[in-house]
Amino acid sequence: LKEGTTLANATADFDRIWREINATEGQEQARPELHSLVERTVGRTRTPLLVLMGAVGFVLLIACANVASLVLARGEARRRDLAVRAALGASRRQLLSSMLAETILLALSGAGLGIGLTAIGIRFLKPLVVDQLPAVAVERIGINLPVLAFALAAALVSGLLFGLVPALRSAATAGDDLRRGNRAIGGGGRQRLRSSMVVAEVALSLVLLTGAGLMIKSVRNLQQVDKGFDGKNVLTAEIPLPAIRYGDKEKGLAFFDRLVGGPELPMQVVQP
Repeated sequence: LKEGTTLANATADFDRIWREINATEGQEQARPELHSLVERTVGRTRTPLLVLMGAVGFVLLIACANVASLVLARGEARRRDLAVRAALGASRRQLLSSMLAETILLALSGAGLGIGLTAIGIRFLKPLVVDQLPAVAVERIGINLPVLAFALAAALVSGLLFGLVPALRSAATAGDDLRRGNRAIGGGGRQRLRSSMVVAEVALSLVLLTGAGLMIKSVRNLQQVDKGFDGKNVLTAEIPLPAIRYGDKEKGLAFFDRLVGGPELPMQVVQP
């Protein structure tokens, strides 16, 4: 499309040309239809892809909840170390920055491992879909800069969000833990936070399992739907004929009769 031209405007222009051709020829001609490349190649898979992205989002949340629980437990184990740092003059901001840096480093390491596994998975899974997708779609399967940027951004955001609360709690109480000693270990507030994370993780897991079960059931039901015909040994093909040589319907039907080679192969010819 020309820069600044929408699909609706182009379709309206084609409709105008189509009506002019019909008026010139004296009979209705084939009507052109415009479709975007994205809609043409992956339009039917948009909804399944969105559902799959939602499931992946739930998996990410569960993984983040797990990491947050581990970070919180690690913070509990390092409370005396943080208290000593605070006693030696480390500010709350320095303690918070140190713990957040460790959490972000952990998130980026996980993102790097995930990107590496993705590259390996694409290498082995891409040949399996070569015959099922258009060539233009298969060529675009891979890790590009937008996908890489999204993965890194998701790692950074998840690391900040799910590492911030444990880091804040550990840094905020580091000064008091050294004075209170072992009495500060296993406080009710921290126990409630860990319990909340466990509850959230279980809830997200149940939602994910329920959604996965519904998706599997939907796919199974779609595979068992009665199509209304026996698809065994049935081949469909689209063979466009040049209008110069096959201008009328009778010539087109005669061509397909010769192509089939006789009545022993039943065939239905559909022409616009």
